[in-house]
Amino acid sequence: MSTHTISNSYTAQCARLLRYLKENGTVTTLQARHLLAVMHPAGRIKDLRNAGYTILTYWVFDTDSTGVRHRQGLYVLKAGDNND
Repeated sequence: MSTHTISNSYTAQCARLLRYLKENGTVTTLQARHLLAVMHPAGRIKDLRNAGYTILTYWVFDTDSTGVRHRQGLYVLKAGDNND
């Protein structure tokens, strides 16, 4: 059994998601789940929007690791919206 030191708190998930958006500009639902351990990306995006960030949503299709095609959100942080 492996142990992970990554925090799964609401605050930590929002911070990981925001950092990724600032560094990469976009993130998909599947990326957020698999790369950032954010299991409900839409909820965290809503929280970031409520905090003042402008994040656009586009609908795209992608295939998961099992080969199943999914409609998912592509979240885009508006350029220059650092809100820091």
